[in-house]
Amino acid sequence: MGLTKYYLLYNNEEQSKLLTTAPTEEKLKEETEFYTDGVWFEYDSNDGSNHLFNEKKMSGIEFPAEPKKRTQSEFRPEKKIEFKWIE
Repeated sequence: MGLTKYYLLYNNEEQSKLLTTAPTEEKLKEETEFYTDGVWFEYDSNDGSNHLFNEKKMSGIEFPAEPKKRTQSEFRPEKKIEFKWIE
């Protein structure tokens, strides 16, 4: 079983509000375009598992001054994943 990365964007470092998620770095870059600020965190996950671990705050991600507006076609119904946090 291998490890995969998963990315979560919060409104601040204290993780007060989850804004969006991204299963790949490419999707992270796409999602960043819809926000003007926030803090991305990177996690590891075992393939086929819903557990996230090895939290790491990401740096160097630039947010646009003006975020893109989502169009209806960009809302894709995807299977919702429920994660379990390990401390």
